[in-house]
Amino acid sequence: GIEDMSALAGRIHIYPNPARDVVYIQSPIAVNVAITGMEGRVIGTIEDARSFSIKSLAVGIYMLRISNQDGMLIETVKIVKQ
Repeated sequence: GIEDMSALAGRIHIYPNPARDVVYIQSPIAVNVAITGMEGRVIGTIEDARSFSIKSLAVGIYMLRISNQDGMLIETVKIVKQ
């Protein structure tokens, strides 16, 4: 339920933030990531994400929608591209 997702969100670490080239995800389960701009447009998706490049993104603020393999949203995290 919601409490399980909340507890799981506390165990997911996304670093570095701010970042220039690569963002890493440390998670106890496999997660999928959708990268969106601040306007909500999906820029890219990564399945079973452990790290991903943000080199091609413009400098700015982006949102990461972190979900489990079943598509259930775990958390949304703001990252900054330097």
